[in-house]
Amino acid sequence: MALPRTSVIIAKKYLPLMGALSSNWHMRSSAIILIYADSIKIRALSFLLL
Repeated sequence: MALPRTSVIIAKKYLPLMGALSSNWHMRSSAIILIYADSIKIRALSFLLL
C-alpha cells in the first residue's frame, strides 16, 4: 500500500508552507484544507490505479 508513503511526501511538501504561515491562523487552516483535499485526490487516484 503506497498511501503512508504518499502522505509522508505530502507532509514534507507542505511542512515549510505550514511553518511560514504558522503565525496566521486563517492561512494555516486553509493550508490544512488544501492538504486534506490533496490527500483525498491521491486516495481516489490510488483506488483508480488498483
